[in-house]
Amino acid sequence: MKELKEHIEELWEKKENLSPITISSGDKKAITEVIHLLDRGKVRIAEKVNQSWVVNEWLKKSILLFFKTNDNERIEGGFSQFFDKVPLKYDHYHLPDFKEAKVRVVPPATVRRGAYIAPGAVLMPSYVNIGAYVGEGSMIDTWARGRRGRCFNGGLSGKIDQDLQPGDQRGLDRVYPPLLRRRPRNAPL
Repeated sequence: MKELKEHIEELWEKKENLSPITISSGDKKAITEVIHLLDRGKVRIAEKVNQSWVVNEWLKKSILLFFKTNDNERIEGGFSQFFDKVPLKYDHYHLPDFKEAKVRVVPPATVRRGAYIAPGAVLMPSYVNIGAYVGEGSMIDTWARGRRGRCFNGGLSGKIDQDLQPGDQRGLDRVYPPLLRRRPRNAPL
């Protein structure tokens, strides 16, 4: 893991020179490996260490490098089509895969690859972004409203450990400080 982290940090230092055309296959493989680790819940962007939350900046950098080094592609979404850089998490799943994963995905829930969804999670109509961590027993529902808040809509790097249910008066949306400057208005998507 140390070598992978160092590789990502080196790529980050030369990010201005990276693009879908210029990235080497080895560098792309390293970035993709991090996305797979996030997708399987093997690494987390935010984790509790000795009673304090620690942010693994190198993982956030990996996600931003993924965006920088991939082109948009046409993605089939069943009820719609998308033009995006990140494939859908469940695009290749079949019935046995869902049974093994022990998750329930209610249409039109959308999950990007690189988000971890723990067994026992229920995804009502919602959006879970790359880098999010959804813990065991959580129910994610964009439309759920509590008395004073909404249930989780998983933004980049969002984290719900477990047992979040509709009506809980907790929420979080897009928890990520910018690591890159904003894209200029005239820059290509």
